Amino acid sequence: MSRYVARYGKSPEFTQALPEGKKQRYSYLAPPSLLAVFLYANVERGYQLPDELLVALRAWVPEPEPVRLPTVDAASSELDDLVVRACERAAIHDLAVVLRLGRQGAIRVSATTGVAAAASVQALAGQLADGDFYSVDGEKRAAWEAEAGAIKAYSWPLLLQAGGLATVQGGKLSLTPAGQAATVAAPAKVLAGLWRKWQASPAPQDHRCRAGAMSRGGLG
Repeated sequence: MSRYVARYGKSPEFTQALPEGKKQRYSYLAPPSLLAVFLYANVERGYQLPDELLVALRAWVPEPEPVRLPTVDAASSELDDLVVRACERAAIHDLAVVLRLGRQGAIRVSATTGVAAAASVQALAGQLADGDFYSVDGEKRAAWEAEAGAIKAYSWPLLLQAGGLATVQGGKLSLTPAGQAATVAAPAKVLAGLWRKWQASPAPQDHRCRAGAMSRGGLG
């Protein structure tokens, strides 16, 4: 649902608006909207489109436009819990950290997905500039809350692989010759090369999906 809101700006209306003056104690008892013709409520998976209807609709319904997140020149003072992170210098620091750990073979990754192990993600997050954007310890304020988890620590090992600076050997991240050269190269040049290769890497990349409403942002 969060991805729908990110794309269209509001939640879909699954029920009809009641006449003025009438109230319904439970929203799901209100008359259904036309969306009910296409979607049915699944207790485990939420609203779902029947498979046979999905095939029929795919033949003539155009694909939606890519998500474009609205931006502003300055953050609103009305936003709560707003943290502004300047990541240019942090990216230089983080690049050096992940290259050093890669050279030491200190980042364990999956041989099939290239994703770093949870322990390696947590260890890496502790060495990144200002840590990660969100907590990586899995703690939640409420049991029902979704947890974003690691973003920087999760993504850096994948970025190095997408940029040709590292590969997986023996279940660990290992620097390639290009990665070894990057340890003594100008960080700005290395970051620019990573950015270009990441954009050209095959989609979807899992590190692009760590948040439901995330567009392609800068490194770090």
